[in-house]
Amino acid sequence: MWPGIGKRMNVALGTVRERYVRACYLHCHSYRGVSKLGKFNGVFQAQLRKPHAHCQRQYLGRSLYTPSKEGIGAYEEWIQEIQRTKKQLPSCTKQIDISNAKMLLETEEVANKLDVFGVDPNETSVKPGTVSASMLQIRYNLGSDELLRYGVRDLTDFSSFRLGKFFESVDALTGDVVYRHSKFFDPDFEDKYYWVTGGHYFSRKLAKTDIYKDVYLRVYITNVGTKSIEVRTDAIQPSADHPDGEILVNFCHTTMVALDKKTHKTANAYPLVEDPNDELEKARKVLAQKHKLELIQRRENSMMLKDKMSSPPTKREMESVHELHRKLTEMRRNPQVKEVEMVREHTHICSRRIFPQYRNVHGKLFGGFVMIESYDLACFAAKYFMGIEPVAVGLDEAVFNMPISIGDMVLFTARVVHSSRKAIRVNVSVELLHPKAIGPDRIKERIYGSDGRVIGKKTNRLVFIFIAEPGKQLLREVAPNTYEEVLMHVDALRRYEEEGPTDKFMEERYQF
Repeated sequence: MWPGIGKRMNVALGTVRERYVRACYLHCHSYRGVSKLGKFNGVFQAQLRKPHAHCQRQYLGRSLYTPSKEGIGAYEEWIQEIQRTKKQLPSCTKQIDISNAKMLLETEEVANKLDVFGVDPNETSVKPGTVSASMLQIRYNLGSDELLRYGVRDLTDFSSFRLGKFFESVDALTGDVVYRHSKFFDPDFEDKYYWVTGGHYFSRKLAKTDIYKDVYLRVYITNVGTKSIEVRTDAIQPSADHPDGEILVNFCHTTMVALDKKTHKTANAYPLVEDPNDELEKARKVLAQKHKLELIQRRENSMMLKDKMSSPPTKREMESVHELHRKLTEMRRNPQVKEVEMVREHTHICSRRIFPQYRNVHGKLFGGFVMIESYDLACFAAKYFMGIEPVAVGLDEAVFNMPISIGDMVLFTARVVHSSRKAIRVNVSVELLHPKAIGPDRIKERIYGSDGRVIGKKTNRLVFIFIAEPGKQLLREVAPNTYEEVLMHVDALRRYEEEGPTDKFMEERYQF
């Protein structure tokens, strides 16, 4: 070997490495071509110690929607797998007393009008601890009960069973199912532990609801982790056109977390007992694992400013925001053209005081109240933006960060953050009013933001999806103004690109 060639190669490779890290840093931290190099040296040295670490924080897509077949979209494949793994009721299921759904009974105003079905705890043909043993099914007798029908009805024919009402029931029923599961292993479970909702995710509407037919909510566990449980809720209606005599109208997945009553720390969840008669149990577990990985991926790609490891939008995403504002500039020159509106023009706030009637079995605010209040405000924002009746078709997420107590003052803020011209996403944030914002001695400079609005603790974040009926006019786009709105817009853009709904999906699935 030539003398000194090894040293020269190392120097050359080091130079290339340094250039690559510097380029990565500039790409990750540049905005409108101006790099933020105030403290570059320290960061640069850290990057040399751990190359590529910062670039791994960049948004690279998600893991859930990875196609395994040619000729089919990854998202559509996931929907098909959801439909295929729908659980059927065991043959020994019978109508049971409403007291078996304690949380539903205490939070649902029309609980006495509902029929509850499940496996009797004394049934010997079903193993305790299996999915079949803890699952519940609720029947809304919409075909015969006119009063109940009007109590849950929406304003559109496609989504005639109000989606907010569905989510309200989901929040209660998922709690009933996990408590039933836990009591098989420990009859005194409620004396030592309690379950809380971590969030609702991966919810979509697949078919039209017939408001004159009964609706069944079937709730069952799909997977049990060390500290949490995933519960799936299916909204089902009878249908002679389907092989199994029923159609999956919409679905939702919920994460439940067990906490110790004394320490309020997470507790271990009891595992599922394998059911040899359930052929699709393993397939549902695989789906649940994919959901878990997807949520982990979302956290890793987080843009939330409170997260110390949050990453900024990509260059392409900021270019799309720039293009929206360029269109706004063109509109000012030609007022007759109206293609883009501002997010701030479609921001709506609702203030609520929490009274005892909204409490759950733990003495805190019932999560279903947050769901239906957020949905109603999101519907208001969607109708205001569209000018026509919005059709609700899904929920990206409903995150529960902290409980709300009785007597608290709460702000619900709905923003139309993204429009694909045929579908929109509405972000609803729920904030607990800061105690120092109340009364004549409130300290304004500490609790008011730059927009003049009260800042409090954010307890919930929800993102709803609405579409316009086919044949209606194209919707306008929306442009964010503040950086907070930019992050909401980009997050919604990512969801749209990964999960739609695309025009093709709407044409095939949503038959109005």
